Amino acid sequence: MTIPRCVLLALPAALLMGVGQLTCQTPNPKIVAQEMATALKRNAATHPFAALATTLEKPEDAFLGQFHQKMTAVAGESVSGMPAAQLVFAMRGYYVTRRPVSDAQRADYLARLGLIEKGVIAALNPAQSSNTGVHSLVAGALAYHDFLFAGPQWKPGHPGVALARWKTLPAEARSAWEQAAKDTSTGDPSIAPWSLLAVDSLFQSDAFQLKLFQEALPLARELLGSRNR
Repeated sequence: MTIPRCVLLALPAALLMGVGQLTCQTPNPKIVAQEMATALKRNAATHPFAALATTLEKPEDAFLGQFHQKMTAVAGESVSGMPAAQLVFAMRGYYVTRRPVSDAQRADYLARLGLIEKGVIAALNPAQSSNTGVHSLVAGALAYHDFLFAGPQWKPGHPGVALARWKTLPAEARSAWEQAAKDTSTGDPSIAPWSLLAVDSLFQSDAFQLKLFQEALPLARELLGSRNR
């Protein structure tokens, strides 16, 4: 029996497709580590002390004042004294990291705050803390996490996708990534776990892949410049 040539040619193609599918199903830890490190850096904030040393233009200062007022209003908090000052410093850090920021981008950040509901703030509160100012911090920080938004709107699927993924993120992974951020002085460690939500390869049907994270973690720490491995 002679097998048609077209069938013989089709077999290698089918095998190659199968290999490609397997590759997609088993992400390379090195690539995942790069994605983790990049996500953390992109969504981090400049340290408040460094941010305070940065001179801002009058429109920028005016924007941060508006942002602070809207942020606390969205969170439903009345914040004064030291907690208010800490919020100002924290949000200045997020802003400075993203400079230069256009008028349109500043408008987007303000618009995003109006989309963030209290239920989302409560669900993504990293420490589940109710201390004064924490809910405002969560709301403000979320608005600066660009992977969640397309301009002034949520990206398609968010915040639902982020919330679903957050529920599957185990405490040990959050703690490990917080420590990596702390060791490398990359933003606010308490907010660092959010950046993992941006790494699609760490999730399968929005379920966190802990083993893959553990394999990629040492490599990601090296990329972040950690001295404590």
